Amino acid sequence: MVKLRSAPGMRERAPEVWELVVHAGRDPVTGKHRQVSRTFRGGLRDAKKARAELIVEATKGRHTGSRATVDDLFADWIVELQRKGRSPNTVRGYELVYRRNIQPTLGTRPVTKVTMKMLTDLYGAHQRRGLSPRSVYQIHACLSSMFTQVCRWGWRDSNPAQWAEPPSIPNIEPVVPTPDEVRALIDEAERGKRPEMARAILVAATTGLRRAELCALRRTRDVDFEGGLLRVSASTTSTSTTCASSWRPTARRWASASPKSRCEPATTRASPASTTAGE
Repeated sequence: MVKLRSAPGMRERAPEVWELVVHAGRDPVTGKHRQVSRTFRGGLRDAKKARAELIVEATKGRHTGSRATVDDLFADWIVELQRKGRSPNTVRGYELVYRRNIQPTLGTRPVTKVTMKMLTDLYGAHQRRGLSPRSVYQIHACLSSMFTQVCRWGWRDSNPAQWAEPPSIPNIEPVVPTPDEVRALIDEAERGKRPEMARAILVAATTGLRRAELCALRRTRDVDFEGGLLRVSASTTSTSTTCASSWRPTARRWASASPKSRCEPATTRASPASTTAGE
């Protein structure tokens, strides 16, 4: 019987077949010591050289993976996004994407076991259930950012989302209403139960504000009727960069008038205090 040899950090499992073992630091999640092993075929001298190379790789952090699951990764990644100053709205969007479309399939998977094939299968499953290409791309963007952070932390050597291909997003021309259509919408809003919505529609159409910014407007803080300026300083979901938008005179006069006065002769105007942009 052939006698199998051994040396510190290595043992011969079969003739000329060695198991090389080196210490790879602590698991970043559990704090436990980790070891990295590699099988090598060759003589004792070459096996020692291979183990020395493995030690160098572990020292450089190339084998500091973790037993963390994708759920653990997501929790730590969200904390990292908040540390970097991402807006609450951005973080909330990532949380929705993950909870709905990623966690049910990958949440309990170890980070080091996620493969490119798993991700492409996930994209395909969502496409088959009717998710739009843009929504599938958002899933890909979330996963790509998560696993990029994994590589920075040294939990694994490569990003499986780098080569996973999401569906192409078709170029869809936006449908822009004509001025006549906008006027018809305003008239219809005035005849409804909430005539003040007509002003909101006009302000949105003439300034290009987002819905959250429109809802956050305050008359005394943001509206300068005399100067024709609208100060956009906040939104209902997060703080926005402050900017000023010029307001066309016609829209300014229309928004400052009450719905009743708009139907009166042009010489009659209501006070700007009657606007319902917000208090």
